[in-house]
Amino acid sequence: MTDTAENRSSQGSEQTFLERLRTALSSVREDEDQGGLFQILWIALLVLALFFMSIRFADAREPAPKAPAKVLISFSGASLVVEETVPVQDGRASILLPGTATDLVIRAREARVADRHEITLPAAAGGAQSAVVRKAFEERTALAGRQLFLEQMIAAARLPQAALSSTTGSVAGSMSEEKLQAMCLELARTKARIAELDAGAKLIPAEAPGKGQTTWKLVQLRFAEAKDLASVTLSYTYRLPDVRWQPLYFADVTPGDNARGAIHMRLEAEITQPAGFDWPDAELVLVAQGADLATLPPLHPWIIGDAPALVRKGANSAMHARMAAAPMTLEAGPAFGMDNAVADLDPAASNVQWTPLLKGLSQGTSRLLLAERTWDERLVWMARPQSRDNAVYLCAEHVLEGQEKAWPQGSMVLSVDGSVAARGHFARTDGKLLLSFGRDARVHLESKAEPRRTGREGFISQKKVWDWEWQYSVHNERPHTVFVRVECPLPQTVAEDFEVSISSTPKAGRDDKTLYWEFEIAPDKSRELTHSVRVTGPEKTTITPLAP
Repeated sequence: MTDTAENRSSQGSEQTFLERLRTALSSVREDEDQGGLFQILWIALLVLALFFMSIRFADAREPAPKAPAKVLISFSGASLVVEETVPVQDGRASILLPGTATDLVIRAREARVADRHEITLPAAAGGAQSAVVRKAFEERTALAGRQLFLEQMIAAARLPQAALSSTTGSVAGSMSEEKLQAMCLELARTKARIAELDAGAKLIPAEAPGKGQTTWKLVQLRFAEAKDLASVTLSYTYRLPDVRWQPLYFADVTPGDNARGAIHMRLEAEITQPAGFDWPDAELVLVAQGADLATLPPLHPWIIGDAPALVRKGANSAMHARMAAAPMTLEAGPAFGMDNAVADLDPAASNVQWTPLLKGLSQGTSRLLLAERTWDERLVWMARPQSRDNAVYLCAEHVLEGQEKAWPQGSMVLSVDGSVAARGHFARTDGKLLLSFGRDARVHLESKAEPRRTGREGFISQKKVWDWEWQYSVHNERPHTVFVRVECPLPQTVAEDFEVSISSTPKAGRDDKTLYWEFEIAPDKSRELTHSVRVTGPEKTTITPLAP
């Protein structure tokens, strides 16, 4: 085995560790005979150091799979492309794969792969995260040993002289007060560092590579007509179902003049890579799709006129029966999608790929930037007071363009002027993105509701009457003009002989089932509006309308 840089670094680390042990022991000796106690401690610590040295050398020589040249990552797994030159002996060769690898497809340039055999082997993960975990474990073990030693020495120093044995008394009995205080201080620092390491270990998932053992899959290959070959170049691909990514969005708005604002949008990919080794030079490609089954959808029958009495038996017989029971005309066309509903996704999304700015991916969890945009949009301060919420919410709308139409759904963090304000979800609605940045304390609404009045009117035909009235005041404390929209539900009648009349100042607009008022408010100004509703119904009605 050659003396690699990693081995030399390990040797230097272990020599330093031994020097620390010697210094620690000599600090309490003070040129006195250590006796049997220190001989035992020295031998035990030396054996422990040699044990850790053997672990580090074993890890340094631990084989690992070949790092991929290209990786295609989707929401449901990753496909790795590897090219490797391996030695051949008696027409045989072998490669290493992660233990979770599936769907291996392998080709050889100089020969044909006649068969292959797979063996699962226990191994130690060898990536950057695993190295950090092992280093922390080694430090934690060394500190635990030092803590035990200090506790025993301090306890012995505090015992009465008569209670000390001859071996311990020669050491602890002659310890000065200053030395005892120094050891107590070191013990406190040692315990604090151990607590820090334990807290950090709790943040690492139990299944994370490096926290425990992993497995490799040894694939043994036999080639046809390749007995004279010394080596062979292999090109192979395989799939890792536990390597995947999810989109994360970050939207920050800076309100400006004329009720407009700059919205800075970032699309990042959070990639989970628990393969157990790093991919330092891999070209990464991310796609917004999963691994779908390659099965054609069923071709639904198109039935015109009366349905046949007998329908085909099987999994789709109930669907055929419903389709047959529904009369159709030629103009109606085939009823696709009745039992084949899919999510509202842009078909172009499955063809969109992202290539991160830099190559490589380490094991663990990584965040990679995929896209950045800055949108100049009109901002709307939205209030819906009749939902018993007098807050005013800062909102915006953006029409998605170009590749933005294929951005996948994902969680989103929204902030105002760099301060996190809300959390939401990135989802398209009719090609638009609706953003709500949460409550704005500098634009607030005050509401006052008049008590409900109930009475009767009419001389010949008596009717019941219900009256409601609300008064709203919106105040702008921002340094710029804001555009405000106040929304209330439009009263709807479903009972017979009920009538609704609405009056408001200023006059309300109507949009579908919503009443709304839109206006601009200058800095440090307010705007008032009133809204009243009257409902009339039969005198003997049992319905009692309630305002939302």
